[in-house]
Amino acid sequence: MLTNSMSARQVVRALIAITMLAPVYATASGAVVELRSHVNVKRDIVTLGDVAQLSTEDLTTIRRLNTIYLGRAPKLGQVVNLESEVIRRWVNSRVPDLARQLQWRGAHQVTVSVPVQELSSTLIGQTAQSHLRTWLTQQSDRAEMKLVRVPKSLQVPEGEVEIKPHPFSQSMTLQKRMTVWLEVWTNQRFVRLVPVEFEVGAFKNAYVFDQSLNKDAILSKSNLVKTELDLTIAPRDVVLEEKLLDAAPLRVKQSMKKGDTLTARAMELKPVAIRGEWLTLIASTGAILVESKVEALQDGAMGQWITVRAKDSKEVLKARVIAAGKVEVTL
Repeated sequence: MLTNSMSARQVVRALIAITMLAPVYATASGAVVELRSHVNVKRDIVTLGDVAQLSTEDLTTIRRLNTIYLGRAPKLGQVVNLESEVIRRWVNSRVPDLARQLQWRGAHQVTVSVPVQELSSTLIGQTAQSHLRTWLTQQSDRAEMKLVRVPKSLQVPEGEVEIKPHPFSQSMTLQKRMTVWLEVWTNQRFVRLVPVEFEVGAFKNAYVFDQSLNKDAILSKSNLVKTELDLTIAPRDVVLEEKLLDAAPLRVKQSMKKGDTLTARAMELKPVAIRGEWLTLIASTGAILVESKVEALQDGAMGQWITVRAKDSKEVLKARVIAAGKVEVTL
């Protein structure tokens, strides 16, 4: 009798439990939408599947409901509150054929936020410094760097963070202050661009004058001494390569003082014909050659036409430089 009584009670309890659970499980012809009170989204958009637990035996219905677009995800540090009635009306307008079959449950308001994590200022600074140091090593023998402004720690979406430095352009020149631009990505999605500014020193051996030289004076290595210069403040065309001094005889194009930096624009190849020098003019007409002395009125390289003047004459003519001290003209 006790046994029969206990069995009856168990049956009643089971029936009550089934009755309470029945609304949670949708039939094949309907679906239950149970709204959550708070959700964190890790994408740029919010869908019904993000804010609700969906229950139905029909897979196609689940897929349709799950992807219903509700709006853009909130910005970092912000939250968005969605009223259940607003969600219901929006969903019914998207899937009107399912509107009568949906059973709504759960919270009256859904709070949507984006989970965040902190990207430390130390990591940002170290990444920028490493990128800049690599580039400076290719431009100089020794480099110095100092952060001008320490970047602040950043809040970024939760997930796998990647910091991608912008490559320097091929036209980039050394400057006293340089900015490294960093792209911050989370879960393979771009988040923001961060500038990191440095004060830079980039040093390399260059040539300076060991003595003063007048304009047009012959330039040789004996006139120069090597010293370490900061290329961020040195002239852009400073001479760094010794082979440039191994060319044909050179001269300075302007007066130089002791301690001046040697630049490409301050020197030139010594002309074959030099203004003020007396040259041998070879004039030819047919098989006849006539030589005479002329004065060079301008400098001239090999093969160049220059203006000359005959000795004891005001007459000038054009002649072509053919060798050191020689020019020619065809009559």
